[in-house]
Parts: sequence; C-alpha cells; structure tokens
Amino acid sequence: MSLSRRVVASWTAVAGAAILSAISIPQEARAQPVGLRMPQFRVTAVSFKALDETGWDWTGSDEVLAVFSDLDPTHTDRLTSIYGDVDAGETHAFNAADTCIAPQPKCDRGVASVHFKMALWENDDTGFLHGELTGGHNRLEHGAYWGDDLIGRAEVAKSSQDLVADLPSVGSHRDYTIRPAGGAGAYEFTYRITRLPNAFRIPPIGPPVSLTISLQATAATAGNGARVTLTWSGATTDPVDIYRDNAKIATTPNDGSYMDAVPHGTYRYRVCNLGSTTCSADVDITA
Repeated sequence: MSLSRRVVASWTAVAGAAILSAISIPQEARAQPVGLRMPQFRVTAVSFKALDETGWDWTGSDEVLAVFSDLDPTHTDRLTSIYGDVDAGETHAFNAADTCIAPQPKCDRGVASVHFKMALWENDDTGFLHGELTGGHNRLEHGAYWGDDLIGRAEVAKSSQDLVADLPSVGSHRDYTIRPAGGAGAYEFTYRITRLPNAFRIPPIGPPVSLTISLQATAATAGNGARVTLTWSGATTDPVDIYRDNAKIATTPNDGSYMDAVPHGTYRYRVCNLGSTTCSADVDITA
C-alpha cells in the first residue's frame, strides 16, 4: 500500500471512531442486535373520585366496585372489593390486592403495548353474585351482582411507541385520569403505567415455519422458589434451545426434558430446534 493510501485509511478509521464516540451509543445497545429489545409496561389502578353520586346525593350512598379486563381471552375479568360510603367529592385509593389491570392475574411481568377495558359499578345487592362466562365479559357488561348500576365504562389502548414517548426510561411511571362514561354517575378513574426492564424477543431466523414441537410444563415448590419441568417431543436437532419469557436461557441435549429453577411467578416457555424458528407454541405456567 502506498503512503498516501495508508494515510487515507488511517484517517478514515480515526474519523469513524470519533463519529461513534460523538453519538454516544450505549454499550448495551452496541452489544445487542437491533430489534431484539422490547420495552415492557405494567398497568395498575390508583384511585377513583366521585364527582357526582349515582341517584340522590345521600351521605355515603354509593358502594363502588370496579371490573378490569386485560383482553386476554384466557383470563376472566378481575373484580375488585366493594368500596363503601362514597360521597360526592371523595377520592378513594384502591387496595393493593385490587390494583392489577394488565397483565393479569398478578402484574408480575409486562406487556409490549397496553389495551384494557374497565367499568365502575354502584353495588345495590351483595347477595346475588353474577356468574362469569369463560372467555367473556359478563361482569364487565352487567356488573358483579344482581342490581348493580353502571357508573361508567372506558377502554384504553396505547401503542409501544406512545408508551416509550411517555416513559423514556426504565422504572419511570405516569398516572392518567379518565372519566368512564355511559352510566348514571359522574366519576374519575386514575390508572398508572410503569415501565419495566426491557425483554428480549427471540430473533427471527429464516422464514416462518409451522409449529412442530409439542411442549408441556409442570411446576413444583422447591425451597423458597419453584422448579419448572419442561417435557417436549418433535424436536429434530441435538441440542435444542430453551426460551423463558422470550429470552434464551439454555441450549440443552434433545432428551425431551429440562428443569428450570425460578422464583415464584408466572413464566412463558418455548423450545426450538437449535438456532432456528422451528419451535413449540409458547406455554405459560405459574410456579
């Protein structure tokens, strides 16, 4: 290489390094391929405020309960406690056990985008409980008890892009207040969205393929945590890849069994042929 070419090559390398330094790419972003990081969010109920009671404004006349749906067809709608003696102008915070909106049932993980429905009801009869239709929204549409009066309903949808704009950093949260409509009362409802640590998606490798691996999961208590046992059939490579919550946790022999020690919680598993998208369907389990 001539002297002039060596000078140009050296200048190009230095300039490239200077540009990368100037734009300050985070180390974790450089280490991960683009598209693998997926922001995660949790939705919880904060409080409700009675602007105007249902019916006559008698002292302590409203008995309020809420119904939440995260629109997952495998979940039944969540029902809160009944909050009594509610007067116009009062704000009531939800009990800790009542706050989870999405993802149900425990809000111990996140979702990439937010979409839920809720309804506030004024309870008139605690003696006769409505049944819950599997996969339906019986309580969301008709209340929890016979005689309940609708205060108002609302539906909330926020894309991942909108949420990242509102919550640019992990650990941040924001409260939103809406007014459910369509019922006899005038109430405000406040919910909170919290940004959780990013999850990692399984990278697409090649074209989509049919699900050819069958996967089952069982859980048992082990000390202060739990043990999840995965069993599968139909994998055609040795070894295979094991994924938990969209992150690969192991590459293991294709002997049809794998044991994962985890803290108590809800997890999602998948088994794939080595380095491919030939996988099982995702299997959720609470351990």
